[in-house]
Amino acid sequence: MMTIPPSPSSRRPSAFTLIELLVVISIIALLIGILLPALGAARASARNVKCLSGLRQMTIAANSFATDHNGYMQSSSTDLITGFALDKRVLRQQARFFDGSEDRLADWASAIAEYMGEGEFDITGTAGNTSDAFLCPDDPTAGYDFPGYRIYNNITDNTAYLPISYMINADVTALVGRASTGLRIGLWTEGAARVRPYTEGNPINAVPVQGLLEAVKDGSSTMLFADGCTRDSSTASDANSSTGDDILARDILVITSSPSFGIGGSLGDYFRTGGDNVNKLPITDAIVDGTEGGGERHPSDAINVAYVDGHAASEAGEASWDEVKLSPLY
Repeated sequence: MMTIPPSPSSRRPSAFTLIELLVVISIIALLIGILLPALGAARASARNVKCLSGLRQMTIAANSFATDHNGYMQSSSTDLITGFALDKRVLRQQARFFDGSEDRLADWASAIAEYMGEGEFDITGTAGNTSDAFLCPDDPTAGYDFPGYRIYNNITDNTAYLPISYMINADVTALVGRASTGLRIGLWTEGAARVRPYTEGNPINAVPVQGLLEAVKDGSSTMLFADGCTRDSSTASDANSSTGDDILARDILVITSSPSFGIGGSLGDYFRTGGDNVNKLPITDAIVDGTEGGGERHPSDAINVAYVDGHAASEAGEASWDEVKLSPLY
């Protein structure tokens, strides 16, 4: 008797065997393992581009401000307009604010913010501004209750943390004056906060160029802004700083070649002096939360730098930092 095979429609549907299923899962896991690092690197690269873009906007804004103010960028010094000897030609070029009793110099961030399209931006916080225009996307403090660091000059509370990730070069922007009170971050007769840029031979009377950008000898190699500062996570919910020295403190957004006086005027020289200087740089050498490496902001010990001439670049390692000048005098 002839056996009639079952029709195709009566056959049981085929299915993956356990081995086939495991092979497919393994392939998917392998692809994910290959793609995730690439995606992570792409995200890191995008954040770095955003950081460099912000820095470039800042230095272009500073140059625009200088164009409108006879070549002078806003100062990084804090002071009262009256009461001490300053070059009045410089003083007239500075943006100001009224604190309820008298005029004071505005902080440098508020002064250049309008040139970055920030309108009525007020870094003092009196207007409740929460802009992240000055925040690096890789700054670990961005998620803190009080992000950023201490801008230092002429704000409502000069011990407050403010949403800024970038330090300013005081060798270029500090004012020169002589007074026992009033002026800070500058050359004065009393106190420790002196800015004396490095020059060849180190004459002790070397002074900042007071924000006159055309007085900078090498604008394409001299830093104006850069990634700066580190903070312990213990201060994440703290609105105030308790650190001391104005120039060396790891949470104050100002840098100068003065701490490395007698050594050299580059970022590499600043790094090699060690101690507080290294802790101020957001690299793996910085000590945060008691351990080295907590300060790294970008891969490969990179520090993003904006130069006086308006360009910005990512500089990684001592050889690169040696090419970044702090002092505008050589």
